[in-house]
Amino acid sequence: MAVQSKPIIRGNCQELVHPWSPTCTVATKEFIWRVFVQSLKLYFPLYTISALLQRSGLKDYFMRVAPMILQSTLFLTVNGGLLMPGTCILRKLFGGYHYWSVLLLPGLISSLLAILVERKGRRSVLMVYVVSLAAESVYNMLKHRKMIRPVPFGEVLLFMIASALTMRSIKLQIGQQGLLEAFVKILFSPQFPAFLTKYLPRSESFVGRTVHVFEIICWSFLLGYCIRGLYKSIGLLFQGPKAWLKKGEITRKWLNKENLRCGAFLGLFTGSYKVISVVLRSIGVSESVNPLVAGGIAGMSMAVYGSSAISIYTFFKSLERCFYEAASHGWVKPWYYGDVLLYTLATPIILHCAALEPFSIRLEYYNFALRLCGNRIQDFNQNAVGIWNPEVPKFILQHKKRNRPKEVSPSEE
Repeated sequence: MAVQSKPIIRGNCQELVHPWSPTCTVATKEFIWRVFVQSLKLYFPLYTISALLQRSGLKDYFMRVAPMILQSTLFLTVNGGLLMPGTCILRKLFGGYHYWSVLLLPGLISSLLAILVERKGRRSVLMVYVVSLAAESVYNMLKHRKMIRPVPFGEVLLFMIASALTMRSIKLQIGQQGLLEAFVKILFSPQFPAFLTKYLPRSESFVGRTVHVFEIICWSFLLGYCIRGLYKSIGLLFQGPKAWLKKGEITRKWLNKENLRCGAFLGLFTGSYKVISVVLRSIGVSESVNPLVAGGIAGMSMAVYGSSAISIYTFFKSLERCFYEAASHGWVKPWYYGDVLLYTLATPIILHCAALEPFSIRLEYYNFALRLCGNRIQDFNQNAVGIWNPEVPKFILQHKKRNRPKEVSPSEE
């Protein structure tokens, strides 16, 4: 398939990028302020809730947590806020807008500066997330152009590989255990109140082991249900108190079939892994092979939920773990600042898709990007963007119709 060259769009910044403001300076200040406010709305409750769960004191909150909130807020502000001045500066340098200079090149610069602002402890986590999202976006772009064909049950196959590698690293305690490994350990460690479990058999008999597996399944199901409910509720943080108090809004986030499917997925995964692991151990399979086989078979539970986001993220996280293991054995050289480089290369792809190929990016992240910048991405001159990709104005029009607030009749008030 031949790649068509994209024309250069001539014109000033107001005509394409910021039609709401005649000057680049005013548009930049307004854009950065919007991103800063939305970033603070995101990180303030997240870090505060985490501090409350850790029972941090007031002194610890102001000395440790507050600087972390400001640093993460600054990171996201730099990453998103510098896109506007970067786009305007490149337009003046190039004499117009190239297809790759609207957000791809400005995103490259802002992403590099942003990841250097963020704490080193979070760089690896952010890198894996954006790399997985960028890989999914590139896959969707190629599929949209009919350059590749979809793989049936691809997310299931990917998760089977990822779960096999992840369970092996946890079982053999390879490398430093991260958030994913800690979460998996929580799944297999039920924390029900004592009054619910004090009469359950705890022996090594068949009945005791069966009850323990059933307890793990129930615990994983409960965690999966609650985690997805919380994840969907986080979006309300951007929308303010009106969204929290909107009739039935929180109820819809918690009472839906997707939460049940997520809980069923985790319950089936943990239960099948424990059963298969016991069977393999009874027939003499070694401890290094056991988690590979059990994790791979248990990964078939993804067919219940069918989340490509989870599959791709865990796959890249397992690849990261494999790289660290290979580096520890001297098979490959350590890649210093590799997380910075990968984050810098992956994030511009996501930003480019959000503006010029929004149908290729995950809808949840697209909505997140819109909330972060106050819907300014959709304020780009769609007639000009349509020259590069005629499908973008149609997508944005449909998206606005889907998210348009419903009119309330006088009888309903």
